[in-house]
Amino acid sequence: MKLKVKTIVATDIVNFTAKSSLLTSNKLNNLLKKHDEIIKNVESFGWKIVKNVWDGYLLFFDTPSNALNAIKNILNQLNEYNSKIEDELEKIRVRIAVNIWEILEKNTIIWKDYFWEAINLTYRLLSIAKKDQVLLTENIYLIANKWEFNIEYIGNKSFKWIWNEIKIYNFLYNKWRNEEWISKVKESENILKWEELDNITQNVDNFIFKVSAVSAILTMQPIILLWSGYIFISIIYMSIEIAKYYKIELSKKIAYTTVSSIIWILWFEYTKSVAQIEVTKIWLPWFGWYIQAPIAFSLTYSFWKLLSYKFYNDKMGYKKDTNWIKWYFTKNKRNWIYIFNKRKNEIIEIWKKYKDEISKGFQKLKNNLDE
Repeated sequence: MKLKVKTIVATDIVNFTAKSSLLTSNKLNNLLKKHDEIIKNVESFGWKIVKNVWDGYLLFFDTPSNALNAIKNILNQLNEYNSKIEDELEKIRVRIAVNIWEILEKNTIIWKDYFWEAINLTYRLLSIAKKDQVLLTENIYLIANKWEFNIEYIGNKSFKWIWNEIKIYNFLYNKWRNEEWISKVKESENILKWEELDNITQNVDNFIFKVSAVSAILTMQPIILLWSGYIFISIIYMSIEIAKYYKIELSKKIAYTTVSSIIWILWFEYTKSVAQIEVTKIWLPWFGWYIQAPIAFSLTYSFWKLLSYKFYNDKMGYKKDTNWIKWYFTKNKRNWIYIFNKRKNEIIEIWKKYKDEISKGFQKLKNNLDE
């Protein structure tokens, strides 16, 4: 037995039971003959016929692009054929489902056969397709070239014995381009060019790491609650500075409102981290480098990475609800403690180099906020 990744295409003729009951054997035979001829006429697209189940086919393609181009060709040929047939019963209407994933190849006594969940899902999808409709799984949508194929999202659906909900897409084979998708891409490119994105995010990450390093070492000063007040000012300062990288104008008022709303969502995780730092400062002051500094670094780095992620989504026009904020913060906070412990020496050097520059920036912002 072998596992292979294939693009799976399942087809069948709509209302074939009625056709087989109402048509003469000669007419039914001509219909099937024409159907087979059109299916086999797309051999140049690199298909492999796995099964011919009377009124339908199971086909494998090497790539989704080959499969979708073949389907487009098949349906255009069928439409041309149907346009010359007057009796609806004699017309060939098909429905098609496409998926891509691993399949299991097994040699049986008679022939080579194929199994696995991907094939089951493809036929489940085929069962809900309408005439002349091509349904795709999300796997196909993610891989397919949206400049070449017009694909629209339909919705989610659960199928029996398929353990996760499936996102379903419709292939509009008779419309060459998805103008809505293309306009969104062009709009995004005008706002923020894709080639600039890597540089921007890298610059933001470097800046965040630098300021988080200074913030972490500042926690080890002995005055209780001083760092807690400092961190709120620093978060507002950082929100304004990070926004500049993404070319977003952020006033002090909006920055204050944005930071306050995020802290409100994170109030438990945020206050827990601040409390851990202050309690450690009181009861275990000699463990500051081992407890206070890593927690402070994690808290600030997580919060500022969250702001960067938010501004990125705002700039690109991605609408997200607030549920992701708590998930993103809690998911990453522990990772940054690991980074702190791994890069301690680098953090000390950053502190020595940038402490005056960053402190002046915080003080300047504090003066502005007090005005």
